[in-house]
Amino acid sequence: MISKKKVLLVGIYDKNTITLAPQMLKTYAEQFPISQKFDIQTLDLSIFSQESKEHIDRIKSKNPDIVGFSTYIWSMPSIKKILPNLQTKIVLGGPQCTGVEEELMNEFPNINYVVSGEGIVTFKELLEVFAKEKNITDVRGVSGKNFKNPSREIIKNLDSIPSPYERIFSENKGLEWIAYETSKGCPFGCKYCTWGFSKEMRYYSLQRVIKDLDTILNEKSIKKIYLCDSSILYDKERAKKILGFIRDKNPEVSVRYEFDAVHLDDELISYLVSLKNNEFNFGLQSTNPSALKTMGRRFNKKKFEQNYHKLISNSQNSKITIDLIYGLPGDNYRGYANSLDYVLTFKEVNWILTNPLIILPGSDFYKEREKYGIVLRDKESYIVSENDTFSKEDMARARKLSYLVSTIYLNKDLRLALQEFSELKNINATKMILDFFENIPFEIVPNEEYPFMIPSNAIDFKKRNQSIAQTIGLFPEIVNAFDKYSENRFPNLIKNYSGNYSERYYQFKEFLK
Repeated sequence: MISKKKVLLVGIYDKNTITLAPQMLKTYAEQFPISQKFDIQTLDLSIFSQESKEHIDRIKSKNPDIVGFSTYIWSMPSIKKILPNLQTKIVLGGPQCTGVEEELMNEFPNINYVVSGEGIVTFKELLEVFAKEKNITDVRGVSGKNFKNPSREIIKNLDSIPSPYERIFSENKGLEWIAYETSKGCPFGCKYCTWGFSKEMRYYSLQRVIKDLDTILNEKSIKKIYLCDSSILYDKERAKKILGFIRDKNPEVSVRYEFDAVHLDDELISYLVSLKNNEFNFGLQSTNPSALKTMGRRFNKKKFEQNYHKLISNSQNSKITIDLIYGLPGDNYRGYANSLDYVLTFKEVNWILTNPLIILPGSDFYKEREKYGIVLRDKESYIVSENDTFSKEDMARARKLSYLVSTIYLNKDLRLALQEFSELKNINATKMILDFFENIPFEIVPNEEYPFMIPSNAIDFKKRNQSIAQTIGLFPEIVNAFDKYSENRFPNLIKNYSGNYSERYYQFKEFLK
């Protein structure tokens, strides 16, 4: 009997969930007879709790003949450390290698193939190549040494991809959260991203979505579902049916959404607030008209505020986060600070996700780096260190401001007191935050080196945690310093602050264990 070749599909992210892409590739391929010639396995690794040596050892322990990596901004640095240590056939796919195929193969000559665009059908055809049933030149969406095949068309019928969720839960006990995608494509087309390359929205059938959600909601260990569509509310009638099913099945489950507030209406809001543990994320990114125009994004301030307040007034227990980016072409330090000040006026917001601009390979900004004067910190993180309108020095200032704002958000009482004091003094909140921290007699981070609050790789993650550890350890001193700074105007702050730390504070405490 001829032994089957072993294919190992590797995803790298977090320890309490799974990476969907390897699961989808495996499930799709197993519909076809070619899969019987291979032993297809998946392996999930963590960038947070595992070092490179453990990654390499776990991969090698599986004795694979072929290793496929699903690449994302957070996993690519880890993958690059793994690659030189493998003596197998290697295939890379995912958003982090689309557009830089030749670069990757020059850097790592042991890569056999790089898959561009959607890789589900391509993976099945690569199995046929490895079984010598197909010529590599006939496989669309693949690059190799000295060749690049034509791109592959997107999958029109998403239901042709079988659901992986029953198998995921049977093979992975105790998962705490899971991502679920009801559609593909993005209507926005922001220049830093590749999500909007296909602006055509494609949907799994409602019947399929309901069946998948039923499977997910039946899993007792699942505490949170992340609906990771580009905008779950884009098709309003469809969204209502999906939200209605979750409400009727398990209204207690925590659901995180990404959507544009412009798509909200009164009926949608009533569906959203019927779930008791929502987490709404608004991808604002910037309020600077120049930055918005340059990145190809719109912001209807009046509509945003109108719908935001409607939603929040009916959903007092929901968690609210807002995304902002610093380092955008067309923006500058003052513009970014103004965006922060705008978000700081929404007192219900639990956390501001402050990101340095990261431009994905293949995105418009990546292709037009010279046009915008974009300089990358490195080719692992793809973090922008400067551009024509946002200097390197101002990027450092923006990173510091982002960290200080995040520090304030670690405690609700401190945040609200500072916001009230800034209004009383008629000073922008960001200016007061800077003034306050510049006048305290101790360092809240080691050597005044402020980290990225949202790390894109393991090294930045460790730096962030080291800084957070020092800041959290000094929190009583920070509160006492603010009491003095505010001329003892907030006596309840000193009395009650220890009972009002934010959820993020406790999440960071868990990370630090």
